[in-house]
Amino acid sequence: MLKILGLTLLSIMVGCSTSKGTKYLPEYQGEGYSEIKNSKYFISSFKGNSYTHPELALFFSRFRALEICKELGQDIVINMQTEDLTKKKEVLQSSSYSYQAPVNFLGNVNSTYNAFSKTLNSNYSGTINGGSVVQTGSSWVENLFYPVYNTYFTCSNDYYSLDVGTKEFKPEEVRHIVPDLMGAVQVVETESINLEGLQVGDLILKANNIRIKDFKDLVIIMQESKKKIVLSVIRNGSPKEVTEYLKDKTIEEKQKQEEIRERACLLDELKDRDICEKNPQEKTASKNIEDLRKKEYQKYGNQTRNDNDWQFGIGASLITSSQLKGTATLETPSNKIVSSMEGDIPNHLSLSIDLRKLPNKKIGFISSFNFNPTYEDKKNQLELNSFIGKANLAYRNEVVYVFGGINLSGHSMDRTDTPPVGVSREFYAEGGLGLQGGFGFAITGNLSIEMEYESIRCNIQEEIKVSGQKTTLETDSFLNNLKIGLKVLF
Repeated sequence: MLKILGLTLLSIMVGCSTSKGTKYLPEYQGEGYSEIKNSKYFISSFKGNSYTHPELALFFSRFRALEICKELGQDIVINMQTEDLTKKKEVLQSSSYSYQAPVNFLGNVNSTYNAFSKTLNSNYSGTINGGSVVQTGSSWVENLFYPVYNTYFTCSNDYYSLDVGTKEFKPEEVRHIVPDLMGAVQVVETESINLEGLQVGDLILKANNIRIKDFKDLVIIMQESKKKIVLSVIRNGSPKEVTEYLKDKTIEEKQKQEEIRERACLLDELKDRDICEKNPQEKTASKNIEDLRKKEYQKYGNQTRNDNDWQFGIGASLITSSQLKGTATLETPSNKIVSSMEGDIPNHLSLSIDLRKLPNKKIGFISSFNFNPTYEDKKNQLELNSFIGKANLAYRNEVVYVFGGINLSGHSMDRTDTPPVGVSREFYAEGGLGLQGGFGFAITGNLSIEMEYESIRCNIQEEIKVSGQKTTLETDSFLNNLKIGLKVLF
């Protein structure tokens, strides 16, 4: 595949950066983005700390190049070279715990040690490769990496290139061919079928009679030439001149870089940058770009759509395990008996409406109103309806979230049995404060599945009168439910 000269489209995942990673901000105390300009090109740089994912640091370096070109009123970043200047630092670590010391991280796995957060017995989204088990009280040397990437580029409103792949040679590598202490560029791949054109193995020394020492020099001359370029090459040990017609890739490159901008602007880290603001006078983005945005929403669900929005939801849950448990006090004119009370309730349905805000990796909020239709406790011959209001704090990490809080309940109850002749009774049911907690998974931005355990206060009082004498049965109990359900969000 030919080398792409434009900005490479990275696959950016929301979990790519930790909360302690270097943010996309101007450089301060050796971290962040910066840029310099010489007479021929720009260099945009991003320096990260040891918590910063290398791919994210590289992307930020390239995104800064895109910002600079947009500020200059030019649509295309012509990427000449990417330079990896990542630094390594050895740090002596020690602990009173036994665990596996990490070497590097890939993939997703839980670890008892997290080199990115420096906390013990915590989880990190990464696989420990090549680590050894460190015993209690031991110490070890750990390698920390500080990613630094430089992007060399120029800005333009058009883009011309050769359909070839190239490799740079340093002066010392070609001094036996050209002893002028300058480098050269070699063709390593080409799609051309023109036998008079460039061929694999050609060593390019000059372009339009100007000595070039690296790929950056070649790019600059190509953009100045626009249509065609005359190259002086060494082929099979002999000098040769080759004329190549440049391909106009302006439209293709503009669309590709606009797609990159659109994608980058979906990230919380970048969405407030000036480059992400739409000009009201602009025409609607191309269909390809709109399709890309839709795919991003589908891919990231809540991460992209719901971070700053309140959502209204309706849901239905199946209560698969329900138990009424507490104490019962029977009081007669001459006696008082206290005993335990326990009753199993069959599976039944719960309906809910809620209002929520779940920002990614921040504290959020879920409030809801739940209605549990009539269900029966056959052991204690009770019919029960419940109304529950809930308030939860929540925390979301990408598509998984946890929540917990308090509830306030109210109940409507009745007996399923018929009292004997001559017996009258009155029945009261009261709710109160309870607790609940659970977790959920965002299938899409509009659909979630949740599992919840709730404990609902339920006080029951029954007064029975027989021949003018009153007997009181009072229970102090909780209705404990395990439920699983779906939420549809708007």
